[in-house]
Amino acid sequence: MIEGNDGLIVYDTGDTLEEAEHIRKAIEKVSNKPIKVIIYSHSHYAMGAGGLVDNPKDVLVIGHPKVNQTVENSIKSGGIPSAIVEVGPILTARTMSHFGLLLPEEGPDAGVTAKLEMGKPTAFLPATKTVEDGEELEVLGVKLQFFTEYMSDDYNLTVWVPEKKAVLNNFLWPGTPNLYTLRGGVYRSPLVWRDGIKLIRDLQPEMVLNTHARAVVGKEKVSKTLTDYMDQITLTYDQTLRGIIQGMGPDELRHFVKIPSYFK
Repeated sequence: MIEGNDGLIVYDTGDTLEEAEHIRKAIEKVSNKPIKVIIYSHSHYAMGAGGLVDNPKDVLVIGHPKVNQTVENSIKSGGIPSAIVEVGPILTARTMSHFGLLLPEEGPDAGVTAKLEMGKPTAFLPATKTVEDGEELEVLGVKLQFFTEYMSDDYNLTVWVPEKKAVLNNFLWPGTPNLYTLRGGVYRSPLVWRDGIKLIRDLQPEMVLNTHARAVVGKEKVSKTLTDYMDQITLTYDQTLRGIIQGMGPDELRHFVKIPSYFK
C-alpha cells in the first residue's frame, strides 16, 4: 500500500473476494483514506479487487497489457490463470495434485501445504489502464514508473517508486524459483527471469517489496540479495547446459547441478 495525496494505491488484491476482505480490514487499521488505485503485479493476485472498494467506478485499475486477457482465459477454461486457454483445466488438475489439495485437512494424512483458494468467489476488476514498458505516471501525487518486458511465472508489472527508492515486483521469491514446474505451467525462461531481477538491481533501490517474499530493506542488502539471486539462476542454467552438452539427461543432471552453500 502506498499513501497518496487523497487516497491509497494498493499493489495486488489476493486470490479471492474473501482474501481481499481480510486485506481491506488490515489496511483500514492503518489508514482511513479510500483506495483509489489498484495495481496488479500479475494475473494470479488480481481476483480480489472488487472486495477492496465500494464502487469499482471510483478506482483506477492499472495492469500489464496482457493481464485482462490472461484472466479471461482462465475464467473461460474454468481453471487457474493460464496463458493458453485450452490447457487451463489440465493445469488446474495438476495444481490440485501439486499442492495436495485433495488430502484431508486433519489427521495423519493431512496436507502440509496451505490450501489454495480454489472454488471460492472472486471479484476481478479488469484493468482500466494498461501501461507499456518504461511508462511513467503520476498517481495521487506519487510518481511511478512501470516495467513490463520480463516474465517470471506470469506477465509481470514491476513498479519503481523513485521518491521512496522502492520497487514492487514478482521476481524475488523466498527461495530458488521453480524454473520448471511439475504441474506444466507456461515455460519460464531462466535468462528472462534473471534479466527481470537485473532490471530491479540496476535501479539501485533501497527497498524491494515482493509479491511472494518478505521485503528486503537497505541498499547494500538489496544489491547483494538481488545479485546472488541472479547468480544462482545463471549457475543453474549454465551448469545444466554444460551437462546436456556432455550427454547427460534429467536423471544425471539432477545430481550434477549443485548450488554452492553460500547461495543457500
